[in-house]
Amino acid sequence: MRFGFSYVTSSLSRRLTLMTVAIIFATVALFVGYGYWSQKSAGLAAVDGKLLASAAAVKMETDAFHDQMQNPAAIDKGAYELMVKDLSRFAEEAGVKYVYTVMEKEGKLFFSTSSYTREEMEKGEHTKMFDPYEDPSPGLKAAIADGKVHFDEYTDQWGSFRSVFMPVTSPGGVRYVTCVDLEISNIAAMLQKQLLYTSLLGCLVFMIAIVATMLMIHPMSRTIGVLTEGVSRITKGDLSVNLECTRTDELGRLARDMNGMVANLRSIVGSVQESASEIVHAAGDQYRRALQMATDAEDVAGQASTVATAGEEIAGTSGEITQNCINTSEASAIANRMASSGEDVVAETITRMHRIAERVNETAQTMSGLGKRSDQIGVIAATIEDIADQTNLIALNAAIEAARAGEVGRGFAVVADEVRGLAERTAKATREITTMIRTIQQETAGAIASMQEGVTEVNAGTDGAARSGKALQEILEQINAVSFQVNQIATASGEQTITTNEISKSIHQITHVVQETAQSAHESADAADRMQLLAGRLQELMNQFRTAETETASASVTT
Repeated sequence: MRFGFSYVTSSLSRRLTLMTVAIIFATVALFVGYGYWSQKSAGLAAVDGKLLASAAAVKMETDAFHDQMQNPAAIDKGAYELMVKDLSRFAEEAGVKYVYTVMEKEGKLFFSTSSYTREEMEKGEHTKMFDPYEDPSPGLKAAIADGKVHFDEYTDQWGSFRSVFMPVTSPGGVRYVTCVDLEISNIAAMLQKQLLYTSLLGCLVFMIAIVATMLMIHPMSRTIGVLTEGVSRITKGDLSVNLECTRTDELGRLARDMNGMVANLRSIVGSVQESASEIVHAAGDQYRRALQMATDAEDVAGQASTVATAGEEIAGTSGEITQNCINTSEASAIANRMASSGEDVVAETITRMHRIAERVNETAQTMSGLGKRSDQIGVIAATIEDIADQTNLIALNAAIEAARAGEVGRGFAVVADEVRGLAERTAKATREITTMIRTIQQETAGAIASMQEGVTEVNAGTDGAARSGKALQEILEQINAVSFQVNQIATASGEQTITTNEISKSIHQITHVVQETAQSAHESADAADRMQLLAGRLQELMNQFRTAETETASASVTT
């Protein structure tokens, strides 16, 4: 739903009115709804009580008849019509539409008894015994299913009803359902009449409440309007406002408190205007002094920076000298270590060369002995070769003799051939050994000659190494002397560098302090300048407030 104005931007009185109307409307609607609901609940409770009492009475009336239905042949038409007539009379006297009983057989429902109206009796349209119930209501189905009492409102071929379905059991053990129907058209009409009455009463109460609300809100809205106008003038800087209000409620106290607040603001604004003028003058003086201090500090910082640069150059030169001396000292130390290592290496070399000479001499002697052994092996090999030759001749003679002997000497001839073959192989092996021994003798003689030369070279190398060790010892003494002198120079240069660095550091600290002083002076000047601007702005803001007594205006409220 859309309205012709916005709730957020509308006036306070309009919002209060709308809120009050909404509350009254909700209250009246709640009252009407509750009245209708309570009347409907009370009516339904009375109807349900009547239905339950009627159903219990029907059970008492039909128990004996249902016991007889265990033997349907025992029930004649007259007894059934009498029962139906009694039920119809009971329904008319109880003020219900129908009373009837229903039984279930083979999953189907049928009427065991049923009342009828006068119109149905005259037309002959009343229900007969064991007529099927073609369209049972959900409440009846539920009562058959769970064996509990159920209420239901439904519309069927006989009309619109509120019914009760009460499952019962006769003294003879026959189970059936007693049903009572009551037309609800008259109940609906009664409820509509009650709703109309309650709605009219609610409309009357609503109108009375609206009138009372308007009478209460209108004076308040006038007072709030005047207060709003005064506050608007105050927000625009008009401190000459004086609100006159005769009300004694919260709005009156609000007006008086606002007058006190405006008076305090007038006093505060006057004091601030005077203080702002004094701040402007003081800030101007501070700005000029800070600028002069900054200029002087910059001059001092420049001079200190020049001195510090000269000190840094001296410290740099001393540092270079010290570093060069340190480098020279380190180089001397390295040369000293290398010379010492060389001396040790030369001594070890001499020792090892002496050992090599001894090993070479021993090897030469061993090789000489090996040559003598080779000569002896040559003599033995020659002897073996002679023996092989003699054996060969003997075997040859034996073969000749065996040939002369004929058949008798044939076996001896075979042995003689074997011996001769063995002698030939022995002679051949002996000759090969002799050749190898001669080769070994030649190589041994060459090795002995080479070892003799090696011994000579080792002796010469030993003499050269000894001379090198002596020269290294002299170099080591010179290096130690140079290193001592360089260390003295490095110590003196290092002390000079430390002193120069301390002087340069002190000058730098002085320069840093002076620069900070200059920066602080500039910052003070900037702060003083900003303070002067802010003070001027504060004066402009304070001048926007109107506090003159000639401009005093008042707003009055009469309640």
